[in-house]
Amino acid sequence: MSLHGSTTTPQLDQPLSQRPGGSRSAISLWGSTTTPLSDQPSSQRPGCSRSTVSLQGSTTTPLSDQRPGCSRSTVSLQGSTTTPLSDQQPSQQPGCSRSQSQLRELFPNLTDWQVSEISSSYPDLQEAASFAAEISEKNESKADKTLETLEDVFIYFENKFDSATQILRVHDKDIYSGVLSLYKDKSFDPLKKLRVIIENGPGIDAGGLTRHAFDTVFLTLRKSGHSRLFEGNRYSLLPICTASTALSQIFVFIGKIIGHALLHGIRVIQIPTVAYYYIITQDITHCLQYLDADDVSCEAIKYYVDEISDADERKLKELAENAELLQYIEESGERCTLTKETKQLVLQSLIVYDVLIKRRTSYEHIRKGLEIVGVLKTLQLYKDLCKPLLTYDARYDDVNPESMLRNITCSSQNLSHGPLLSKVIRRMSNKELKQLLKYATASDNLNVLKDQNLYVRVVPDAAGFFSSTCSMELTVPEALFENEEMLLNAFKSVIIPGEQSFNAS
Repeated sequence: MSLHGSTTTPQLDQPLSQRPGGSRSAISLWGSTTTPLSDQPSSQRPGCSRSTVSLQGSTTTPLSDQRPGCSRSTVSLQGSTTTPLSDQQPSQQPGCSRSQSQLRELFPNLTDWQVSEISSSYPDLQEAASFAAEISEKNESKADKTLETLEDVFIYFENKFDSATQILRVHDKDIYSGVLSLYKDKSFDPLKKLRVIIENGPGIDAGGLTRHAFDTVFLTLRKSGHSRLFEGNRYSLLPICTASTALSQIFVFIGKIIGHALLHGIRVIQIPTVAYYYIITQDITHCLQYLDADDVSCEAIKYYVDEISDADERKLKELAENAELLQYIEESGERCTLTKETKQLVLQSLIVYDVLIKRRTSYEHIRKGLEIVGVLKTLQLYKDLCKPLLTYDARYDDVNPESMLRNITCSSQNLSHGPLLSKVIRRMSNKELKQLLKYATASDNLNVLKDQNLYVRVVPDAAGFFSSTCSMELTVPEALFENEEMLLNAFKSVIIPGEQSFNAS
């Protein structure tokens, strides 16, 4: 990624001799520590003294029978006879795409990113397969843990990160383009945590700026304008699918952002339940049980769905001759004529068409992005448990006085401050409370408070009313607790754009 005019060659595009660590650096996946091959005794190198890996009943000949003094096993694909790679002519040696294809077939639980890294770092297929076997085993061991709650899921995701971080430096007005560029960059590493630095703003990122960056991206994606890629209800967003989005595969990168945000414990988007299950299962038949007419985003189709739902037999005959409706029915793939008997079938076809069929390519690209960052398999294994991560869930999205008060702690030596704060919170609207939550945490859903409460610290000599989104704290001058109206006005003023308040991020 290039920042501030610097030119950086993505690591995957660099020759091995130019990568940090020597002529053939070992790569670390899933946090494993690997000694470079050149520094290992031959008996300890990946592939030595390992059992043969084969598929579909193939027979392989150990390399020890082909080369004196070597006990490595060969990897045979689909019953082929394997010739040592060093004995092949250059034209016969497998290319990167062939190597990746074979690794995927041998080790289906490797992510695309892991396969790409291994194949580019180990041109020798035997060495690549041996190292891939180690990573595959680690993947299996991580997948063995049974997840029972969403908290378990978030902890599991958090543990996928290694100790390194990747830094994104942006100006506050360039967050959207900066984040998108990062996830498009070939050097992006899904196993590294994101650390955001806003160059023209205050704050050190301890989580708050990362949440702010993800929130900014998806706010932009659902706003009207050239960057808009989602439409529909705020809690039932549908990806737009056009020739441009399909050819650019922009939703692969959006899927990577969604998945990486989940690894950080951040919910960034809510899509219809039917769309969630389609992305996870790719089974339309299974998804039909989750169809909801309220998820339709096309205003014309929504109008006709409502008209058909309430129509009597006479009205149905009129609608059956409506040219625009007939066009939508034809586009949905339905061939029957609209009658009293086919009414429900036509309704189902129209809803499926608008919510799923015409957006299928975008869903498949999102799925691909989730797979690249390594969260898709978890979502598949625990699809019902993980549903709230990508869909509306009242526990997180229904921000109201009661839910806010359950997640607020008032830190004050004056016992009267807590009850007064509760009165003020109860007088604020749900919309205002969402704005307050976002001001204090950089997120407008309560999932952000899964590990701790929002702390309201009452400070006698505080210079002003301000928040820290990293520590999720509000600092409130004690003088504002003089009476209820003064405190209420103070809370409302900090969430109004342009008003004087300070957010430390």
